[in-house]
Amino acid sequence: LPGWPRPIDTGGYLNLAYPLVADIDGDEDGAMEVVVMGRYSPTRIYVLDSKGETLPGWPIDLHSEGEFTRSNPALADLDGDGDLEIVVGGGDGYMHAFHHDGSAAMGWPQPILDGTGTVGTGSVGSPVIGDIDGDGDIEIVISARGYNNKRLYAWHANGTLVAGWPLIYNDQDFDGRDSPALVDLDGDNAAEIIVSVFKSYASPTDNGGNKYSHIIAYHGNGELVSGFPKMTGSGGSIGLSPTPAIGDLDGDGLLELAWVGHRSGNDNKGMNLFVWDLEGSADNYAPWPMFHHDARHSGTSNNAVELNIQITIRNLGGNTAELSWDAADMTDSYEIWRAKAPYAPRDTFELLGDISDPSYEVAIDPNENYYYEVRGLNKNNAVVWLSSRVGVFSFALEPGG
Repeated sequence: LPGWPRPIDTGGYLNLAYPLVADIDGDEDGAMEVVVMGRYSPTRIYVLDSKGETLPGWPIDLHSEGEFTRSNPALADLDGDGDLEIVVGGGDGYMHAFHHDGSAAMGWPQPILDGTGTVGTGSVGSPVIGDIDGDGDIEIVISARGYNNKRLYAWHANGTLVAGWPLIYNDQDFDGRDSPALVDLDGDNAAEIIVSVFKSYASPTDNGGNKYSHIIAYHGNGELVSGFPKMTGSGGSIGLSPTPAIGDLDGDGLLELAWVGHRSGNDNKGMNLFVWDLEGSADNYAPWPMFHHDARHSGTSNNAVELNIQITIRNLGGNTAELSWDAADMTDSYEIWRAKAPYAPRDTFELLGDISDPSYEVAIDPNENYYYEVRGLNKNNAVVWLSSRVGVFSFALEPGG
C-alpha cells in the first residue's frame, strides 16, 4: 500500500506490541487507524492513518531510559463519546489512557503501587476491559508484578479503583504477561476475572523447587469464584502463565475453559493443553473471553463483528415491507438502522427501533431509496454484530415477494 512499510522507532530494541487496527477517531470517513507501540524505552506509541502518516498529537513516549513494559494496548470507548481511547500499562508504574488526539483521558494515568505504597516498576500485563460489577459500565483490569508486590488491579472507566481492588498476592506470581479473561460464569450479567498464576505447591511431578500454574477466578468484588482454583501441575521453571480462553468448545451450550502450559519435570519440554467444564451458559456476557479480546486479537472492547447475516424483504402491501433475519447467538435484542446511501458512514444512520424479535415492518417511500442494517445487542446492550446492508425500493418489490 502507498505509505508502507513505515519505519517505527523502538528505542533500539526489536520488540513491538501487537498492533491495533480500528476507526479510533470515529470521524465521518470511517477510515481505519493503526496503533503500534515499542515496548522498550522510551515506549513510544504511534497512531497512523491508512497511508502511514502519523496523526496529530503522536507519537507519545511513556517513560524514560531503562524501563520496559509487557503490556499490549487495548481500545475502548471510556467516556461514551463514540470514539475509542487507547489504554496501556507502562513500565513507569502507571496505567495510561489517551484520546485519539494524544491527550490524556480524564482520570488517567493511574499509579500501580508497590508494596511500600509508592509507584512501582516491573511487569505490567495487557489490559482487559468489560463490566465486572454489573453496573452497565466498563472496567479495566490488569495484572502487575512489581519488585515488592504481585497484584490484580481494576479501575472504573474514569480511573477510580473498583471497591475491593487491587487484590494483593505476594505468595503467588503474576508474570506480567498473563492477562486475565473476562466472562460471566454465574449468569448475573457481570463478568468474572479469570487469570493464571504460578506458585510453589505440591505436584505429582514435582522435582523440587519449581512453581506450578493454576487458574483463579474472582467476582467483581474480589471474592473467589466457587470451583476455583484449577490446579494444573504444569508451569515448570519457565514460569509463564498464558491467558485462559473461555467458550463453548463441545457445543453443549455450556462454557469450557482452555489453558496451555509447559510440562513440568527435569527436561521441562513440551506443553500440556488443559480443558475444564464450567457451569456457565455459553450465552452469558463475555466481554473479553481470550487474549486480546477475540480470535482476531483485535484488542478492542465491544468490537462489533460484521456477520454475513442476510435480511429477507417481503412486501406486505400498502407500501409496507417486512424485514426479517435469522437470530444469532449472543443476541438479546436488535436495533434497526436506516440510511439513504449504501456506503453511508454509520454515524449518519437513523435509528428506527429497538426490538426483541427478528423481524420489523418498514414503510416503503416511492420517492426514496433506503438501506437498512440490523445490529445485534447482548444483554448489556452492547453491539456484538452487524448485518449486511440491504436496500428497499418500492419498484423492486411485488406484493408478497
